Amino acid sequence: MNVLSFDYDLDYGFAWIMVADKDKQQLTVQCCLKSDEPGIFQKIINKMDCGHNWGLCADANEKAFETFGEEECMNALFEQAKLNGIEVVA
Repeated sequence: MNVLSFDYDLDYGFAWIMVADKDKQQLTVQCCLKSDEPGIFQKIINKMDCGHNWGLCADANEKAFETFGEEECMNALFEQAKLNGIEVVA
């Protein structure tokens, strides 16, 4: 898996990476940021409750999970998040 970029959005509460498969097709892996109040998102990802496998994130992650596996995708996202100042908690 080749990680192309990382980004996050505190307004909408998502963090994501763009990755490339062996054919250089770009895929996304995303999850939700932590929120203690509706609409107020923090620079924190809770690994146990980040919504990566349900709702909008599940739809966005489907192709990457099929290609690389859920665990590899999420580990790559968590690592990039840490490198970019996002706290990742269990």
